[in-house]
Amino acid sequence: MNEYLVNEIFQSIQGEGSQIGRPCVFVRMAGCNMNCKFCDTNHSPVFHLSEIALVERILDLTDKDNVAYIVFTGGEPLLQRIEPLAAIFRAQAFDIGLETNGTLPVNEYLFDYISLSPKVKRSVCRINECDSLKLLFPYLDGIEAEDSKGYASFPARHRYLQPIDKMQDVNETDIDFKTVIDEINRINAQGYSWKLGVQLHKLIGVK
Repeated sequence: MNEYLVNEIFQSIQGEGSQIGRPCVFVRMAGCNMNCKFCDTNHSPVFHLSEIALVERILDLTDKDNVAYIVFTGGEPLLQRIEPLAAIFRAQAFDIGLETNGTLPVNEYLFDYISLSPKVKRSVCRINECDSLKLLFPYLDGIEAEDSKGYASFPARHRYLQPIDKMQDVNETDIDFKTVIDEINRINAQGYSWKLGVQLHKLIGVK
């Protein structure tokens, strides 16, 4: 029986990507294999749960409010064996989402929606395809805006450039939306198709 380290489980709406605005239950798995200076997420372990206990906690939220979308996020959720969890919920007709940084391989067929926010260059990304591709701008540790060229042909239904939150805490440079829109226009002029990514949950003040 698998056991899991989890930071939190909560109901909210999806605030990013092509599923934006959709009610869901987030399962934030503990741990990450990156050390991004701009990370806005606490992924330290809070709960040590068996597979059965974790499934029950998730079902408590989904059953109560009839939420049919479960999103595994982190940190990096693929550091733990979440595939059996995805299979359990898919068998019960839930839609399953995954938010990942692209450093670890995944069985894409187990997830209905994959949101990839790559933290490595395209040449070493371990994900083969995704629903939403989110390139953070400007990325300071490995991927720069120019790498949008490398991901331009990545098999993704939607591509977003998203301002990094709290940039002033990183390098004392506050990046506004106009700067990102200018970058999107520059890239799209070269024949690529990117849109502005936002964090709706932060704009409306929900978790």
